[in-house]
Order: sequence, then structure tokens, then C-alpha cells
Amino acid sequence: TNVQVANILFHSARDLVPPGLDEQYGFGCVDAYEAVNMTEHPREFVLIVDDDAPNDPVPGDPNIGDPNEDGSVFHPFDSIQEAINNAPTGDSIIVRVGVYTGEGNRDIDFKGKAITLPSENGPESCIINCQMLGRGFYFHTGEGPNSVVEGFTITNGYAAGRLSGDGGAGIFNVSSCPTLINCAF
Repeated sequence: TNVQVANILFHSARDLVPPGLDEQYGFGCVDAYEAVNMTEHPREFVLIVDDDAPNDPVPGDPNIGDPNEDGSVFHPFDSIQEAINNAPTGDSIIVRVGVYTGEGNRDIDFKGKAITLPSENGPESCIINCQMLGRGFYFHTGEGPNSVVEGFTITNGYAAGRLSGDGGAGIFNVSSCPTLINCAF
């Protein structure tokens, strides 16, 4: 399908300098050999978020991360939004156990992507603390039932004067219908 082709091109690209998604090179250089290899040996594409990973120089601060972070098990992303920004439609993003705060972990925007965002061990062990600085999630670009949020506790959301309207401090939804599973607010 077109989604499978996009995922294969994205995940087979060779990253260029600077690392990660950038304005000059996008996701990197097409690697035709690796792309063809992925069509013959399909795999599930999963990105990881863990702000307390071993290679993170400042655990708990999503603004200072592992310089090699790429969403892999060894170099996970620091913030949920960073992983979403780097994930094409069809990917899964697993959020490891922890309390997620700061920029990139509030007002989380799926940007219309059909991605699956489960926590690793459910809402008791994966908390998004908005610190009264914003909402947990903001759905506004036509996300459908294949945009999935599963297993989070969202606390300290604040909505007054934020984005459009005053409602929805945990999750605010405009013209979208994402799937929410086992979340606590």
C-alpha cells in the first residue's frame, strides 16, 4: 500500500548530518538496496520514548537528550511529541515507564497521523504531567480511529485561554475521532 511504501522509504533512509529530521535533508538519503530488502523482509516499525534512558545526559529534561537519539531501543526519544514528529503514518511509538513533563510532553499533537501510542505498562506507570501549562493531547487535524492513545494517566492539564475554547484539559478534540484505551484523567 502507499502507507507501506512511505514507511519503507522512511525507515530505510540513511540519516545525514545533522541527525534526525531536518529542513535540508528531511529524513535522509534514499537507500534503494535497504528499501528493496525491507519489502522482501517486512518488519514492524516501532519507535521508543524514554526520558530516563542510560545514554540521556539529563534524565527528566526533554530539552537535553542523547545526541544520537533516533527512537531506537538504545537511543530513544526524550519527548512524546519528538517521536510523533519523526513517525510516519502506520508506526507505533512505545512510551516507557515514567513521568513525562515539559515541552513536547503536553499539547501533544498527532498532526493527522494514524499512529499507535501505547504506554509500556499502563496508566499506573506512565504519567503525562502537564504542570498546569497546557493540555495532555490536542486532536484537531482529522485523526481517525487508527490514531490510538493507550494506557496513560494525564494529570495537571490546564485549558483556560489555551488553543480554541476553554474545555478539554486532558484531551481536547476538534473534528477528530481518535481511539482512547485505558487512560485516566
